[in-house]
Amino acid sequence: MAFNEPFPDYYSALQITEEATDEEIREAYKREALRNHPDRNRDDPDATRKFQLISDAYFTLSDNTRRSQYDQARRSQTHSGSRQSWFKQSQSPPAADQTFGSVFEDILKPEVENPRWIFTPLGSIAGGILGFICGSLPGALLGSFAGAKLGAIRDNKGVSVYEAFMKLPQTQKYAILQALAAKILK
Repeated sequence: MAFNEPFPDYYSALQITEEATDEEIREAYKREALRNHPDRNRDDPDATRKFQLISDAYFTLSDNTRRSQYDQARRSQTHSGSRQSWFKQSQSPPAADQTFGSVFEDILKPEVENPRWIFTPLGSIAGGILGFICGSLPGALLGSFAGAKLGAIRDNKGVSVYEAFMKLPQTQKYAILQALAAKILK
């Protein structure tokens, strides 16, 4: 969205009323973010702008203080008429991808996470052997425990689900978004 565009109507961006509850706002964000995600709408040149507007709307309306300030500014009609001036008065919103990642973290987890359990036992065995060499039986126990913990970190990729999602090839991201849309947009 260009900064010189008119004052944004976040309620219409999420297709909700001004009386929407927090849960309705969250569900509307999920629905609209999936519908307008740039990875799903590659042929739409405005997809990124729409997605950013939807993320800005969720950022503003999901917090009671920001929502109240937005509603006041919207009613007063004394604003200078731009997204930039609205966010100068409040707080800068996070990037659209950050908002999407935080809201969909719980849903993306089973789609993206592919934990393996090979490094946990291998780490435990290797740590136990090194611990035994260095400190006999107590060292083996401590080494085994430490090795298992380090192996578990390696098994779970050591990055957030959204970071793992962003590393996927475009076709796989598209397939995951399609599957999520089918679950949510039923």
